[in-house]
Amino acid sequence: MIRSGVTDSITMIVTLPLPFIPLWTAIASHKVIDDLDTISSRSSFVRKNIAWMRGLGIVGEVMYCSSIFALCINWRFCIRRVWIIESEVLAVSKRQKTILYPPFVACWVWMLALIACNFLIWAP
Repeated sequence: MIRSGVTDSITMIVTLPLPFIPLWTAIASHKVIDDLDTISSRSSFVRKNIAWMRGLGIVGEVMYCSSIFALCINWRFCIRRVWIIESEVLAVSKRQKTILYPPFVACWVWMLALIACNFLIWAP
């Protein structure tokens, strides 16, 4: 099969951020983890998972921050399930959100682009 220049360009555009997005996520997680730890120390979800997540080093920090990101994005559902307290969600400052949200949103966008390329371009 002969690949066109367009498919090669799309492949390069989608795979180029591979090292940068996880690095950005790790740096952002490391930057806000202490603040998030003090804010969400009372929630049952965080208390159950914090012990083993913090033991994994930087990977655990990213996992911890991604769980806080998921709790903050779906905060109404999480409050109903009693995974987090509303005061903890409201305590996350705008500065912390601007540091935390973009890398995780970029991870989701990049993952969806990879899935789309897998089905549309790379599939046999």
